[in-house]
Amino acid sequence: MEAKDDLCFLAQGIICLGPAIRSGCGETCIRTNVPCRGCFGPVEGVDDAGAKFVSGLAALIGPETEEDAQKTIDGIADLAGYCYRFGLPSASLKHKNKEK
Repeated sequence: MEAKDDLCFLAQGIICLGPAIRSGCGETCIRTNVPCRGCFGPVEGVDDAGAKFVSGLAALIGPETEEDAQKTIDGIADLAGYCYRFGLPSASLKHKNKEK
């Protein structure tokens, strides 16, 4: 499926971190019709852009049932990897305790 350049990626069902990241990068990805990966970091006041994006995505897809939600989640290859490509070290994800 080719993305329409005059319509939001998310509205087309294409994962894009644009709504959860800082502006100022010049929108190089978006201007070349490529979904944003979040390389410029989170917006001011957001400590965990990945979690913020997942929250926003959940609001956008608005599944009516748990099965619908699971189907959508299963359809996204490596959501955590995409959301945390540039921000995992500062994410609020629980870290494995190496002392155990």
